[in-house]
Amino acid sequence: MESISKDTFNRVAIAYLNALNGGDSEKVLRLFSSNGKVLSPIYGACLAKDFYSSLFDDTLKSETSLIENVIDVEGMSMALVFNYKWTLRDGKEVVFDCVDIIHLDKKMQIDSLQILYDTHPIRPYLP
Repeated sequence: MESISKDTFNRVAIAYLNALNGGDSEKVLRLFSSNGKVLSPIYGACLAKDFYSSLFDDTLKSETSLIENVIDVEGMSMALVFNYKWTLRDGKEVVFDCVDIIHLDKKMQIDSLQILYDTHPIRPYLP
């Protein structure tokens, strides 16, 4: 298999965070394979299209600040470590650090994304 550069992984990471910040589900979903899945501490395991529909319905604004992108070229995966400033639909704001573990397919589309963070600080803000 031809080696893929870390720059390619970084482009996917930046495109993902930019689409998340923009609240643009179409742009986010273009980064996923057709059967891409998300595992979230709040929304559970679901298809990416269902996850982002729910997330953006609950979100007024998202702001991310990338801390680090840990890339495993051979494993076709990366871990995005970032700070997430999440403004919920009702205007409540929650800030926390997050890790998104992303597995890519051969076309560099997201096949699965697992979200990791401490839910304790945000529980009071959830319905």
